[in-house]
Amino acid sequence: MTSEVNIFKTKGELGKMIRCFYNLVRTGEVVTYHDLLVAFDDGVEFDYPHSCHPKFNNPGKKAVMAVKEAFKENGLEIKSIKNGKTIGFQYMGTDKNPFWKIYHRAILLERYEIMRKCCDEKRCAQFFYRPFGKKEREYIFHPHKTIEYNERLFAIGVCEQNGKDIQRRCVVALDRIKGEIMQYERIQHKFIRPEDGEYDYLNHLVGISLPVNAEIVTVTLRAHGKYMFGLIKTKPIHDSQHVVNYPSWNEGREYGDFEVILYPNNEFYGKVLQMGASLEILHPEHVRNEMANRIRNLSTRYEN
Repeated sequence: MTSEVNIFKTKGELGKMIRCFYNLVRTGEVVTYHDLLVAFDDGVEFDYPHSCHPKFNNPGKKAVMAVKEAFKENGLEIKSIKNGKTIGFQYMGTDKNPFWKIYHRAILLERYEIMRKCCDEKRCAQFFYRPFGKKEREYIFHPHKTIEYNERLFAIGVCEQNGKDIQRRCVVALDRIKGEIMQYERIQHKFIRPEDGEYDYLNHLVGISLPVNAEIVTVTLRAHGKYMFGLIKTKPIHDSQHVVNYPSWNEGREYGDFEVILYPNNEFYGKVLQMGASLEILHPEHVRNEMANRIRNLSTRYEN
């Protein structure tokens, strides 16, 4: 489910109010304007009519209308419930986070914009981060590049942790950041700049992961059949890809060969596996053997 307009991309006070109201109303509880304004003020109560609150008309009313309209566009209902002079709003659905995807995407895009600005202005960012399968840790991060791959957003740069050496070419997945990124204007920290040619390796990757002790190799791929040859020619595995042997249907040679120059990594093997039996790695031998091992390991999952 997605709304045509991502209301969570809204900036400023209205954006904050939209997020406040969404998080309150999606619980299924009745939410009043008073509840919304208190949440907007980080829990600070007030004892005067909500209509006198300085944020009631703008952005309060606009936020409620925007969220109600987004729910309606997606076939969901927020009921208006009147109790005397007080109006409350109640979400009637069972999915307690119906806009999770667009809400999450808006958060990631906001982080992406912060990282890009840090790159441009040569400033640091500070945040808590949890790598896959590891404990949460705090980073002082010096972003050098931002990358989008496979519908995920990343930043690459230098990571600093207390009591540990700095890590260059550190890849940060923005969906693994916990909480907010401390505003870069407030970080009084000398920015560590990228070295000349430090990120040239990205030109020789499928995706962004660089295996330890990896070497660039020329890989020959064989596409079996007219459909697979046309598919790989139209949608290359890598930017370096070129044809070295065209099929010859008249001669009965129903395959064609391509070459790519890259670091073989998980993303590369995954792309080849995705094409099934019609795409084959011919050489070098160690890359072909690695693919064969992966296929054997995969097949054992289906033996019983």
